[in-house]
Amino acid sequence: MDNKHEDQFGQNSPENQPNQHQSAPQPYLNPNYQQAQNGQPNVQPINIQLPQQKSSKAPWIILGIIALLIVLAMGSCVAAPFMLMKSAADSLGSMDLSSYEDIGIVQENSIAVFDMTAAISGNSGTTPTDMYKTLKRLEDNDNIKAVVVRVNCPGGTVAASEEIAQYIKDFKKPILFHVSDMCASGAYWSASQSDHIMAMSTSEVGSIGVIMQTMNIQGLLEKLGIEMGSIKSAESKDAGAMYRSLTDEEKAELQKDILAINDKFIDAVAEGRGMDRAKVAELATGQTYSGDLALEYGMIDSLGTFKDAVNKAAELAGIDPEDAHVYETNLYSDPFGLGSLFAKSSENQELNKLTQLAITKLGGSDFQAKNDAEPVEARN
Repeated sequence: MDNKHEDQFGQNSPENQPNQHQSAPQPYLNPNYQQAQNGQPNVQPINIQLPQQKSSKAPWIILGIIALLIVLAMGSCVAAPFMLMKSAADSLGSMDLSSYEDIGIVQENSIAVFDMTAAISGNSGTTPTDMYKTLKRLEDNDNIKAVVVRVNCPGGTVAASEEIAQYIKDFKKPILFHVSDMCASGAYWSASQSDHIMAMSTSEVGSIGVIMQTMNIQGLLEKLGIEMGSIKSAESKDAGAMYRSLTDEEKAELQKDILAINDKFIDAVAEGRGMDRAKVAELATGQTYSGDLALEYGMIDSLGTFKDAVNKAAELAGIDPEDAHVYETNLYSDPFGLGSLFAKSSENQELNKLTQLAITKLGGSDFQAKNDAEPVEARN
């Protein structure tokens, strides 16, 4: 190490010199000095006073509130619809984005294949409209002899699942569902109407049941000093709103609806699978079963890989698997399944407004609330 570095870090540095008195910190020296008459620099000291910032927890509280509201918006917890879901954490599924468009020319004796991976709903993800259009197009093409649906779906809303199941049931060509990881709840309702269900031995199948989820943040609003209210034509018009609890009467009525829908689910599976209704009702615990158990219980028809599923579809269509061609197509008009994630629904507008109220309440003059949300619309 050279002397320069020794002076800076080594034994020659001031802090290592014996009997060296440490002086008080010197003020910052302005480099733009003027020359004095004796030729020595006339140093002008500048004392800089750094402002002391007040520590405040308000920004962190605000960020926490906003994060909570975003979670609520994405989970659609305000007046949540009846759901046929394996798990809320799986709501977006694990969509394969490898192909958005039809690949190649449809050859004679083709087996059409598409993925069903996003959660089922009326306006995003796996929708009845996309399913109808896709099946109609494949049904009208004479070169398509059968269809394989590669399913990895946790389920979704009730009405959309029921409608998709009806389109599967009405399809005029052989249609087979192959389960990769999961075919649960609303997805299983749809699959139960197909001609054949094949899964891996470790796939998750079933989850026959219905759920409705609500969230009550009334206590949080009270702590923020925010009062939410509604002007309504009937007491239960805002049942399920996050700013109040359900009454006992409302809970009882909703429970009746849940059980009635569950009966429809059981009836559909029993009919589609040709199973005894009592057996399906016994299996309707809301849980999924492994592929091995699902086969044992009659919930699926066979175990096998995707290649096995294509060969089985060819067999159902009455063609030699060696002569069959795989035609990859796409179910989703919105390939990311996120078409309505940021839609300005009335629920999201309420959450936007609540976010702005929280910012204004906690931030005071340090935070300017920018409320660009549209007015809250009345829900029918």
